[in-house]
Amino acid sequence: MNTKITVILPVKVPVAITPYDPKDYTACRQDFIAVAPSVLKVLDPQIKQCTVEVLDGDVDLHPSLFAVNSHTILFPSFHQFYRFEIEYQVNEKELSNLNDARVFDSDEIAGMCASVASDDVERLLLLASVAYPGRFWTGTGLTFVGEEPMNQIDAMTGLLIDHFSTQYTWPVITHMPLIEVCRWEAKVGLLENGFGDTAVRRALASYTHIQFDGRRSEYATLFFAMQGLESFYCRGIGDLRRQLSEKCRIFLGSWPADKNIMGSAYDLRSRFVHGDFPIMVHGFGGELDGANAKADRELGEATTLALRVLIATIHKCIREGITEVEYKWQITTT
Repeated sequence: MNTKITVILPVKVPVAITPYDPKDYTACRQDFIAVAPSVLKVLDPQIKQCTVEVLDGDVDLHPSLFAVNSHTILFPSFHQFYRFEIEYQVNEKELSNLNDARVFDSDEIAGMCASVASDDVERLLLLASVAYPGRFWTGTGLTFVGEEPMNQIDAMTGLLIDHFSTQYTWPVITHMPLIEVCRWEAKVGLLENGFGDTAVRRALASYTHIQFDGRRSEYATLFFAMQGLESFYCRGIGDLRRQLSEKCRIFLGSWPADKNIMGSAYDLRSRFVHGDFPIMVHGFGGELDGANAKADRELGEATTLALRVLIATIHKCIREGITEVEYKWQITTT
């Protein structure tokens, strides 16, 4: 049985006050449109056909899309709207066998496919965020069976483009083809497994929390970025600061500054985790005094560095086909 599901997804576009390279941004969007159908088929073998298109700016959107995005404004100048047409091939006999011989009608199967489509697109967006760091953000999407709205697709708040300003020279962060990210993740197997139980999987799992929650809080971004880095670079409990600094330098190359910037980032992370760092009240919008302004600036710098290093680490793993990493200390004497 073949079942067609429609997905409408608001994709946010940069506004004039946000620093970005229009050509770079456009290249990422074009890559996404071109390869998203192929990536979805890799993510879910039940997908028989898939197309993705950008809707015209004056298209009439379903009222439900505005309802689930009530916290934002879906102006065409701030969003593009992507429509996915996904056709699932469902083995009814196999489905029945998995559910104690229960027989499902076409409406029930369509509802299941709509739920699956929501998960499939969310996984696609996560991979897109790895491929195009700081360049891909979405509102809440919806799946449809015909004209009937079904399941929500969680908004991907994304990463602030400020983390990827040209003022930062180490480590170098670029975008990469989405299909390469997809093929690498299929070998790593995090999305299928669901839990990070190896060094590479744990690093990538930490990144997933940043991508969906990090824009709301620098505290969350710092915590999960450092968690991902420690998962990848550190072993045991001995001198984690030194392990992180030395292994980052070996894996990614030396940073230009004389100061041990990774060690300093680890120190701030330790103060933050252990409660010895000024914590801003959630939603505070007032002026900061001298000491707190300094702490806030240091937090921002450490967060940007940790995030960039985590992304650069994942990108190197993708480029070189690394699916696991081990560290061995060896002394050879003659």
